[in-house]
Amino acid sequence: MCTQDKVNLTSNFAIDRQVASVLITVIDCCILFILTWAVIKLKLYERLAIFDIRNGKMKIEDFSVCIRSIPIEPEEYNNDIDLLKAMVVTHLEEVVKGEAMVNPEFHDIIKNEDQLISCHFGLTSYNIMQHLVKIYDTVKEIKILKGKISNDPLNASKYERESWKLYE
Repeated sequence: MCTQDKVNLTSNFAIDRQVASVLITVIDCCILFILTWAVIKLKLYERLAIFDIRNGKMKIEDFSVCIRSIPIEPEEYNNDIDLLKAMVVTHLEEVVKGEAMVNPEFHDIIKNEDQLISCHFGLTSYNIMQHLVKIYDTVKEIKILKGKISNDPLNASKYERESWKLYE
């Protein structure tokens, strides 16, 4: 049990235990109030963002750059997606560095305006693309077999067995 009547905050300043407990409780309540207010405000902003997205005011294009043809030859990056990513980021940062700032008055505040946060391709891996192409080919074969089942009822069981093998 604490037997001191005063709490020493510094070498020159001390307050009563009761005052310290009330002060700590008030600070906790203020923190709780600020946290609750922040959560409520974030929910409001989330609703506004959802409203903007649903009404077409905000699109993915507002936050991304689409490059239809990459100006780097495949021989330069040897089909290595990480090397390509590094080359694209370096190139884009150089391009952005040469652009004029939208608001020059914020020059001191915005230190990293010409740096990319991340770089992602539509498909980040060639393996994913190969997998998707295989799935597409399999679905195409299944569709052809279903057409054969409806057009050739005598061999329907044969075509059905072939289609079930494709599902495996």
